[in-house]
Amino acid sequence: MNIPSWVVCTFTLALAACSPIEEREVTSYELIPQPAELNYSQGQFILTPNFTVVHSPELEKEALFLKELLENMWGASVSLLSGLKPEEGCVQLLLDASLTEEEAYLLEVSQSHISISAGSDKGVFYGIQSLRQMIEPVLLLDKPDRIYLKTVTIKDAPRFKHRGMLLDCCRHFMEVDFVKRYIDLLSQYKMNVLHWHLTEDQGWRIAIDAYPKLTEVGAWRTEADSSQYGGFYSKDQIRDIVSYAQERKVMIIPEIELPGHSTAAIA
Repeated sequence: MNIPSWVVCTFTLALAACSPIEEREVTSYELIPQPAELNYSQGQFILTPNFTVVHSPELEKEALFLKELLENMWGASVSLLSGLKPEEGCVQLLLDASLTEEEAYLLEVSQSHISISAGSDKGVFYGIQSLRQMIEPVLLLDKPDRIYLKTVTIKDAPRFKHRGMLLDCCRHFMEVDFVKRYIDLLSQYKMNVLHWHLTEDQGWRIAIDAYPKLTEVGAWRTEADSSQYGGFYSKDQIRDIVSYAQERKVMIIPEIELPGHSTAAIA
């Protein structure tokens, strides 16, 4: 059956009229990993794109991370204020010595403001990642003028000290931007270790000044079609990636193997 174009247009406009993007309501939170404690209470907090992050002086980097995150995700305009007294409608980042576990955090959404407190910058960072997961599903749909968040108290701490994944850049070389994106995803889900596989039979990926042929020769292989495939990371690139990971609370464990997996080195 052929439907007239004016009918399709009218139906589309009707749907749009029923789905305003001026505001969005979040009534429950699905966080990964699931927090140790999550308790809802009566009430809502209104988050707008123009808000202030009030932070302990020691948490300036974490406040800047949150600012850049929300500006990129939402087009928000976020102000930073170093201090301890929360403002109406703000997000507060606070160090609290009573929270003794290094990576534990307390996230509270009240009707007046959002507070993330922890005993260390790591805990605050993971609280920020939880807040991100609370609002990101809404921002993937549209960019509302305000978000209504259900009031909640979240207490969380990791069960395991080592939470990581492997990235094998030897069999297939991965550019710096890809490695950074991988680190972003690790930190988003509160993983704290990147096992970075840098040497293998199929390629040597890390520059070492004393042995330049490890990368001049060992970083490249001849494919079945006679093409050359490979690549390696310079020392400056390694430093840049390590620094990027540290800012996101990810420790890099490099895997540099000898005598096993040494074909690239022998070449």
